Amino acid sequence: REPATLDDVDRALVAELVADGRITNAALAARVGIAESTCLGRVRALRDAGVITGVHAHVDPAALVLVGRSFGGYLAPRAAAYEHRITALVCDPAQPDMAAHLPTGLIADVAGPAARVMSAVSANKAEFFGARMAAHGLSRIEDYFAELKKFNMLDVASQIDCPTLIVEAEGDFAGGGGQVLADALTCPHDLVHLTMAEGAGGHCAGLGQRVWDGVVHDWLSCTLGG
Repeated sequence: REPATLDDVDRALVAELVADGRITNAALAARVGIAESTCLGRVRALRDAGVITGVHAHVDPAALVLVGRSFGGYLAPRAAAYEHRITALVCDPAQPDMAAHLPTGLIADVAGPAARVMSAVSANKAEFFGARMAAHGLSRIEDYFAELKKFNMLDVASQIDCPTLIVEAEGDFAGGGGQVLADALTCPHDLVHLTMAEGAGGHCAGLGQRVWDGVVHDWLSCTLGG
């Protein structure tokens, strides 16, 4: 690629974008003193020429909170075990052992075929299992059940060093692992229970998101001193 030749307008555009990458096209055009359509074309040309390669955000580590919901209730705490720039962690629900809900013993032998039958007669069950298998790149329920056994982060839970909030909503099919994770943590942590009576039952508190928001934001405010 040939080096781009920049004129005074191009240099002014680049300087403004370096100072504020979120500036609107209208504001950028006004600052440089050109028409909005000209500004849009100029910025596009600078990107095409490789002069502008992207816009980046600088995040204050003290404001970085990791929230993991649903499958994120496994992914987030595992990430926090290795990423120590996180200021606080929220899990809803905590799923430190993804195989915890799988049947064991003789029932385990028929769990796969039974799930296939349920999926064949119920569109909801087909969607439930299908979406989760797709996330793992799988198409057989038996393979999905086997895959879940690989997702256990309890052996590294003690490495989490940021304050942690664990949310358990009544009736959440993926819940029940909150106390297990809490027992494995050595960092400051809280386990809160949301109920159906307060409108926050079901998976990830269901329709009770305002209740969830209130509990989580109050905890963050108290914990981080915001």
